Amino acid sequence: MPLSQEQRQRILDAISSGRLPAIPPQKMYGGYVGSGRACSGCDQEMEIEYEAHYDNDRTYYLHLGCAALWEMVRHQHSESAVEDARTIRDKSRAIHEAAGRNAKEKWLRDQADVLAQESEVAALERLVDELREKARQAKRGPQTEK
Repeated sequence: MPLSQEQRQRILDAISSGRLPAIPPQKMYGGYVGSGRACSGCDQEMEIEYEAHYDNDRTYYLHLGCAALWEMVRHQHSESAVEDARTIRDKSRAIHEAAGRNAKEKWLRDQADVLAQESEVAALERLVDELREKARQAKRGPQTEK
C-alpha cells in the first residue's frame, strides 16, 4: 500500500528530528507479525513490519513503505554527505595551498628584509671604517713624502 502524504511527512520528520537514525542499521529483518505495534516512522499500526537493529540495542519497526522511504532518504543523505566531504576536502586543499604560497611569500619577504638590513649594516660598517681611517689620518697629521 502506498504511503499517504501525511505518512511520508511523518517519516521525513522522524528522520530530520533524529527519531530515526540517518545511518544504516547493522541488521534488517522483515515479516508478518500482527502484533499491532506502531511504526517507528509514521506511528500507525502495522501487520507486516521491518525490524532495523543497531549495535546500541536500538530497534526500529517500520512499514514496508516507511522502510523504503527511510532507506531512500538515508541513501540520499549519505550521497550528499560524501559530496559535502568532497567539497570540504577541496576547499581545505585550496586553503592549504594558499597558506603555503603565503608562507613562502612571507618567508621571501622576511629574507629580503634580512638582506636589506644586512646591506645597511655593511654600508654603515664601511662608512665607520672610512671615518676611522680619516680620523687616524687626521691624528697623524699631514704626511710628507721623502
